[in-house]
Amino acid sequence: MSAREAKARAVVIGGGIGGLLAAVALSDAFDETIVVERDTLVDGQGFRRGVPQSPHPHALLSAGAEAMESLLPGLAKELHADGAPTNDLGDVLMCAGPRQSPRLHLGTRIQTFTRTFLEEHLRARVRAHPRVRICDGTSAAGLIQDTAADGVAGVQVQDAEGVRRWEAGLVVDAGGRGSPLRQWLPGLRRAGAIDQVVEGRVAYSTVWLDYDGPLRRDRPGIYEVGSAARYGRGAGVVFCERDRALIMLYGRGGDMLARSAAEFADAARTLRNPAIDELVGRLTPGHRVYRYTRLPNLRHRYDRVRAWPAGLLVVGDALCVFNPVYGQGMTVAALQATELRRHAAALCSDPATARSVQRRLFARTGVPWRLAVSADTPWVAAPPLHAPLLKAALGRVNDRAVDDPAVRAAFLKTMQMSDPLALLRPRALTHLLRP
Repeated sequence: MSAREAKARAVVIGGGIGGLLAAVALSDAFDETIVVERDTLVDGQGFRRGVPQSPHPHALLSAGAEAMESLLPGLAKELHADGAPTNDLGDVLMCAGPRQSPRLHLGTRIQTFTRTFLEEHLRARVRAHPRVRICDGTSAAGLIQDTAADGVAGVQVQDAEGVRRWEAGLVVDAGGRGSPLRQWLPGLRRAGAIDQVVEGRVAYSTVWLDYDGPLRRDRPGIYEVGSAARYGRGAGVVFCERDRALIMLYGRGGDMLARSAAEFADAARTLRNPAIDELVGRLTPGHRVYRYTRLPNLRHRYDRVRAWPAGLLVVGDALCVFNPVYGQGMTVAALQATELRRHAAALCSDPATARSVQRRLFARTGVPWRLAVSADTPWVAAPPLHAPLLKAALGRVNDRAVDDPAVRAAFLKTMQMSDPLALLRPRALTHLLRP
């Protein structure tokens, strides 16, 4: 391969949602974009080994849906046609035990689906792109160093045929929280790439239920907030494609972490939520419980590395991992992909542009990081002095959001990242501060 051909090629490590969107974002500028994925990808195969959180509810926030639609026009219609429920954001049922929110029209449409469903649709769109190629069953084994340019010049990959070298003008690490980038480039930490970690000690468990009852027809999901601020536990239900209901319980320090359907139902009933009680009452001993633990918020400060390698970018969970309870990961990946598309032509012509683009990708984590960390800080092992104030403020928001339409609208817009400052605007503050 000639140097010009290599420069016009991009390699994306990781075929998850972040990697697929990154490939789409680069495809207009690069002659060829290759997605390297360790897992063998077969539609309908169920959960992938490389995505252990697949069985749990995933949320595509409204900001993320808008970003995905800009990258893949017509995606929302395609998902809806294949069975993804589409509702108004205000139809989400917020509860504090037996108290339930009335319906609220916000004019923002949201879709609910399983992660596997979305990933298969994205993969089909990417595979149909003439300048993108997915190489599954292929592992990234290391980076090709370009010492002359102080950067990266490609990837070493390993598949059934052995180890090969793929030269490229740009390498994007979308390999998730298990990315080996630190092992490949051990000098990053010495260059200033510290880690920010906030461990809220949360764990959660999920069951899948076939359900086509009235709740599913009326609401996109249920959000139980009554015990969230005071006890650090709660629940969420997402009604998905093909009449599936994903019921999730979460708690701090292992609270609400069930091991069987019976334990799951017993834990859910402690929330005293009639809607959730109706759903868990349908569980049988045969329902499998999926568990997930150790969910720290983790952010790699690659923006602080002054001599960031040319031709290398990091996105998605390889850059910043959020507590999944807040459903921010897919949205941040989509927003980062729009940033990639904005700078794709510059990255293709000058790999050194990666140094400034990496800072922009990091900046996309700012708002969701502050939202997640604010909610988790009261529950860290050694909470700071302001933790009680944070807990009280979050409790006030959760309590008022159930009954007060103005607070609920602001809360939902904040959590959906469509207006991150909605709770700080005068109307919402006035309602929050009322006796």
